Amino acid sequence: MVKRHKCAFEGCNKVFPYPSFLTRHIRTHTGEKPYKCTECGQTFARKHHLDSHMRRHTGEKPFKCTHEGCDKTFGSSWGRTIHMRTHTGEKPFKCTECGQTFARKHHLDSHMLRHTGEKPFECTECDKAFAQSGARTTHMRTHTGEKPFKCTECDKAFAHKCTLKSHIFIHHTREGQARKKIEEQRIFRALTKAGIDFKREHRIDFSCFKSDSTTACAQIDFLIILAGVIIMLEVDEEQHRFYKGGISCDMKRMSHIMRGLAIDGNELPVLFIRYNPHSFRIDYEKQEGLPKKEREQILIQFIKDYKSPGEGLDIAYMYYDYETDGDDVNLVVTNSNEYHPQMKECVRHIIR
Repeated sequence: MVKRHKCAFEGCNKVFPYPSFLTRHIRTHTGEKPYKCTECGQTFARKHHLDSHMRRHTGEKPFKCTHEGCDKTFGSSWGRTIHMRTHTGEKPFKCTECGQTFARKHHLDSHMLRHTGEKPFECTECDKAFAQSGARTTHMRTHTGEKPFKCTECDKAFAHKCTLKSHIFIHHTREGQARKKIEEQRIFRALTKAGIDFKREHRIDFSCFKSDSTTACAQIDFLIILAGVIIMLEVDEEQHRFYKGGISCDMKRMSHIMRGLAIDGNELPVLFIRYNPHSFRIDYEKQEGLPKKEREQILIQFIKDYKSPGEGLDIAYMYYDYETDGDDVNLVVTNSNEYHPQMKECVRHIIR
């Protein structure tokens, strides 16, 4: 095919076989977007991009997955192509630095920023910056308090779509309830095998002083007393994000537990271990993480090696989302303005 139609823009040497191809290319220089949506006014440089966009308004999804047993449909052929990779396992976009592969190019682009250290998306409310625009959008909700994802089964709302999905699975499906018990049972077996004495589902009452409508007691998954320290190990499925009341409720619960122990005459130091058996994110990028068996071995070793800093409260988070800033590591959960400053001072261990 002979290419005779050359771009006239300075510094651009691209040549095309047809005038229409050249016209379309020139729009990358001029920014022209002649195709306009009649519903919302959004404009596009290519007609087929407008056609795909219009299907969002009409709800039409003419592109059906061809994989046997899958009935998903899509508004664009590209959407179907990307989806098909979930069946084939194809990941055509490869990182030139570490060899990791991706199913989508924008996932590769975001990944490459981890090698360069570039964080082009800055928060307009604080001095934080992010490698992905989606990460900034998620972060901004810590300032606005926006919770756009609502559960259709109850009155809960969430800042993140993945949190809503976790909430629905755990609270509104039998499978989710069963899995919760399975994760606790794994820890039960790990503690038993390690020879660590514990009490399961230990109840701490604080009805004598609670002054609001919250529950009058707390159930601790595993209570351990070891080397003069009370260890409260809780299995936080999906990082406890989907539980009723959110972070502020969790803060209140921990403080009530400490007060309840004090009323009962406890003088021993207390360690809360918040152990997440599921996935977590570093700088908003999902991590494959260690196999559960290895995580459990690390948990057991941490319990055995733990040395208390003295009296009072100590908190450890294991496999929770965190952000990096140079050599600093900051938990996403403690960055929330709902996380009490005095409690945050007690978070001395981030195991990842």
